[in-house]
Amino acid sequence: MSRSDPLEPYLASVRQQGIFLRNPLPPGPGICRVCFTGIRPDYSRCYQCNQHRQAGANAADLVVPVSYAIQNEQHAFNLVMYKSSRPTASAKAALTALILVFLRKHRICLSTAIAPAQFTHYAVVPSTRARPGTHPLQALIDGSMTLPPINARANDCYPADDRDFHPDRFVVEDLPPEANILLLDDTWTTGARVQSLSHALKDAGANKVAAVVLGRWVNPSWPDSQALISHLRRSTTFDLSRCVVGRPA
Repeated sequence: MSRSDPLEPYLASVRQQGIFLRNPLPPGPGICRVCFTGIRPDYSRCYQCNQHRQAGANAADLVVPVSYAIQNEQHAFNLVMYKSSRPTASAKAALTALILVFLRKHRICLSTAIAPAQFTHYAVVPSTRARPGTHPLQALIDGSMTLPPINARANDCYPADDRDFHPDRFVVEDLPPEANILLLDDTWTTGARVQSLSHALKDAGANKVAAVVLGRWVNPSWPDSQALISHLRRSTTFDLSRCVVGRPA
């Protein structure tokens, strides 16, 4: 990346964040094959991802967490504070840098992973809390995305804090036929909202959906998370060239 590259300041920010960002581990014994959380070694999916499957979710073809977000650590704090009622400038700046640099470095490997498709549009998971104005994640990337957006809205018949998969949780507007969607969200906790929107997009005619989330939330009090966290705290500094697709940038 040259000195004149407009992403250079963002790259410097991500390097600084490397002390608290954690690369997701590859799927396998103890790691969910869908969302990369910690699970029992004899399972292939976590409870929530298995529930989505059993519910018939037309799930995302690919789920790509940029980093784990361990509760009470800095990345998790940033994900909470950037969209709080009093958002901090430092959290917004850190997440802006992270998503823009990650998409720049890994967009080719993401599209290759859903080959032969190429992304035609992007979408952001809408707020389910009737938040006024632009979604905070959309605000971070406005003006930086080269893909046209797909608009979606939450179905207000569901409570804001509902964390279950629902095929009609979101309403998709004006989806072109055979669209291939880069779906963006800030935090994956149960994954229900990402998978509900993926289902709605595919039900509306989308061909492929690849979901990128800034943080795969990890709760240290969950028994299945403890081995994962122990491994992560022994690992090296965050490597921006890696993603769960398995191809270096």
